Formats: sequence, structure tokens, C-alpha cells
Amino acid sequence: MADHGNGASLHIVVFPWLTFSLMLPFLSLSKSLAKRRHRVSFLSTSRNIAHLPKLPPNVTPFIDFVPLPLPPVDNLPLDADSTNDLLPAKFST
Repeated sequence: MADHGNGASLHIVVFPWLTFSLMLPFLSLSKSLAKRRHRVSFLSTSRNIAHLPKLPPNVTPFIDFVPLPLPPVDNLPLDADSTNDLLPAKFST
């Protein structure tokens, strides 16, 4: 375990913006933290979590994926969970 004065590890919550260009680097950060035996809660939608790469076995016990439902947003498709699901003209919405 990492030593933070009291010998305890950290619990970090990661909630990247819903674009894979940010989710993937935050997943990499999460894996680095997990290798140091810190617990990570990675928040995103169920669909986005399903599209993330598989975790290596050495970090799996330390990373929890927490699915969050997205509320409907006017002018966006109901199944839009990331910017990959949108036309560029809708990114600002």
C-alpha cells in the first residue's frame, strides 16, 4: 500500500468528459493509480464503459466502473453517450 503518513491507500473518483479522447487517458491514469494499490472509481455511462479496453488482471481489483445514467437533453439523440455519438455540429449542445 502507498504510505500517506498513516499507511492507507487513496480512493480516487475519476469522471472524465464524455469523449473517448479524454476517457482513454483517464483510464490510463486510473491504471497507473491502481498499480500503486489505490482504489479508483471510474464514472461514465454504461455504453461508454462497455467500449473501454479490458483491464489487466493486476489492476482489476482496484478499479470499479460506476455507470451513470444520462438524462435526456433537448436536441440530442436519446442514445448519445459520448461525442462519438454526435455530429460535430452538436458538440456544443
